[in-house]
Order: sequence, then structure tokens, then C-alpha cells
Amino acid sequence: MPYTIRRVTLADVDSFRTLRLQALADTPDAFGDTLAHAQSQSNGYWTERVTTMTIDTRGVGYLAEANGTPVGFAGMTLEENPRFAHAGYLWGVFVAPGHRGQRLADQLVEACVAVAKTRGLRLVRLGVGTFNPRAIACYLRCGFSIYGIEAESMAAGDRYIDEFMMHRRLVP
Repeated sequence: MPYTIRRVTLADVDSFRTLRLQALADTPDAFGDTLAHAQSQSNGYWTERVTTMTIDTRGVGYLAEANGTPVGFAGMTLEENPRFAHAGYLWGVFVAPGHRGQRLADQLVEACVAVAKTRGLRLVRLGVGTFNPRAIACYLRCGFSIYGIEAESMAAGDRYIDEFMMHRRLVP
């Protein structure tokens, strides 16, 4: 099946919301939001989320599409504060179950990294649950390295989720 990776636009609010809700339902412990919280958000919330991905100084987002249908997503937050503007933060990487195994996540990650390189960033960071071997393998394939563990990074009811902190240096 042919896939397309493209930048998120303001016309993608519904597609982003659908993918985000699918991601939260599919792998609830992998993301920093809950399905119930995300489902309760207004259209304005979703429009603002997409808006931040279309303003180059705040972030970028990429969709993977199969025959025009969104099947994957990755986003990167960009800092405006000069103390932190040397690094991007990768978030929300997701590929729908029926499209996994095609290295779409790798392509989405690399699209975000390409923006970081174009902007002259020194590195891209991310956090990934220590329980998520598929995601960890993707990030390792894409040149990220583990540099630490954030203990109890997220709460999931009465459980706590540790995250590997990873980064990819873009300059020597």
C-alpha cells in the first residue's frame, strides 16, 4: 500500500483528533493524556493543538496517510525560549495497528528530525515508557540513545510508569 508523509495543516483538526483518540484507546499508557480527558475536549482545544503544529516557532506535526486516510502521526514541540531553543521534543508518535510493520513511525520521526536539522537544532529529545519495546526499537533505529530513566513519570490510576529519556544529537 502506498503511504504519504505530509505536514499537518489547519484542515487536519478532525484527522488529528481521530488519530489521537485512536492512539489513546490503543495504547493508553504510552501517552501523557487519557482517552476520557481527550474525548471531553472542545473543538477549540483541538484547533489550538493543530495550530501550534503549523506555526514554525512552536512546533510541527506530520501525518502518515494511506490512500488519503490518516493512519499515523508524530509531533515535535519547538521552544521559543532561547535557553531551550536548541532542542526539540518529539511526542505523540502513533501508527494505527493495521499499518504497523511498514516503518511508518520511523518515517514520521525522521520527518520531525529533518525540521530540527533545518532549524539548526542541536538535538531532539523524547520520553518513552520502559514497557514499550516496539517504540524503543523504533527510536533506536532512528539514531536515538537512552540517557536516563525518569522514575514514575506518569500516573495511571494506582500504577506509575517509568520512562526512558532518549535523545538524538544532530551536531557532533
